[in-house]
Amino acid sequence: MLLIAWAVVSRRRWAEASPVPHRRRLPSAADGAPPALSDGGGLIPVIEEPIPAIYRPIRPAVIGVVAAALLATYAWAVRPAPAPEGLRLHALAVGNGMAVLVRGPGGRNLLYDCGSLSRSRPGEALIVPALRAMGIRRLDALVLSHANLDHYNGVVDVAQAMTVGQVYVPRQFLAAADAGGLPGKLLGDLRQLDVPVGVLAGGDRIPGLGPITADVLWPPSSANADAGTKTNDASLVVRISFGGKKILLTGDIERTPQSALMTGWPDAIRADVLVLPHHGNETTLDPAFVEAVAPQVAIASTGDPARLPDSTNAAQTSTNTQTIAVNMYMVDTHTHGMITVDLLPQGVQTETWLASP
Repeated sequence: MLLIAWAVVSRRRWAEASPVPHRRRLPSAADGAPPALSDGGGLIPVIEEPIPAIYRPIRPAVIGVVAAALLATYAWAVRPAPAPEGLRLHALAVGNGMAVLVRGPGGRNLLYDCGSLSRSRPGEALIVPALRAMGIRRLDALVLSHANLDHYNGVVDVAQAMTVGQVYVPRQFLAAADAGGLPGKLLGDLRQLDVPVGVLAGGDRIPGLGPITADVLWPPSSANADAGTKTNDASLVVRISFGGKKILLTGDIERTPQSALMTGWPDAIRADVLVLPHHGNETTLDPAFVEAVAPQVAIASTGDPARLPDSTNAAQTSTNTQTIAVNMYMVDTHTHGMITVDLLPQGVQTETWLASP
């Protein structure tokens, strides 16, 4: 707008600009020149010699071209991200924490967890820049799996930087907020930002995601389901589906919920892509759970790949004794950076930000 105003003013000056007359004296006799003529009044005649103007406004057309180039650059920078063909998952590399973006053909965006203990203000430092670089300007849903700081301490920065349609939490998150502390502060900050907060439990479906479906498998919706439950075990387990392809997001559930899901919903937990529970920590991961899910790709969002279990087709080897006997591709965000998975009709394609560890 400033450039356009400048062009208008410059156009007027350009139209009005004219050569500035320059006055100079004729040579005098003292200079060896012929005597100067006089009109009898003793005045020394002068002549006016026009020279180019010292100031000539920049042509308005030049300013217009610059303004158009800047506007085109801005329009390109803020363009919405093109919708993928099928399901697309981005596991951001946030160190010890989790932030997983899921997108569908309708252009809707779901962020599952939003935090890290590896960086101060991870939302501002890591998550917001990554989302903006991918062209994400709005989150239709932001799901916080449970009330552990490394899963939610970037939420406020994200909500301040872009539109968040709805935040979802498990019932136990509200219980932690009622007890005071950081969960309560987070909900208070979201209220000040006019971001609605809803509660999810097993059997619910997250609305407003277009052609993709997001079903909550855990925790159970019964009134006493959360009584005495560890915070990790109250994590929201979400299955996202489109076109026959599925993603399973598991938060930090440990062995008890893993066993319950295998027993109660063996078919529902099968998925093409599994974000490993509890950052892939082998001490809380039941190998039978991974085998029951039978993923083609297993992702660990972690800052410490040494604690991951080994697999028969793992991306990195480990000295751990626990082995998962299932043919899958295991990757972690510490070793490979951001991990992108496209779930297409022709198959599952995985791309890592770092070409090699």
